[in-house]
Amino acid sequence: MAVYHIGMDLHKRFSQLTEMDKEGRVYRKFKLHNHPDLLRDYFSNLPCSSSVVIEATGNWYWVCELIEELGHTVKLAHPKKAKIIAEVQ
Repeated sequence: MAVYHIGMDLHKRFSQLTEMDKEGRVYRKFKLHNHPDLLRDYFSNLPCSSSVVIEATGNWYWVCELIEELGHTVKLAHPKKAKIIAEVQ
């Protein structure tokens, strides 16, 4: 399974992740603790240049740096706009 897009709802201790392909089909949704080693293991197993969207909360800096170091593209979503999109779904 090739994953191309990951949505990451970043919380203080854990994140909710959703994996989708380039056609928008959801493969998996799950919860992952925000430990650097766990996140590094997860993102290092994705195809290079996967796209990761993270809601821009107060603790996003270190997570974005970790993901970018592994060769993925990170995009930040405005919190209020992300909430509007989630409510429509």
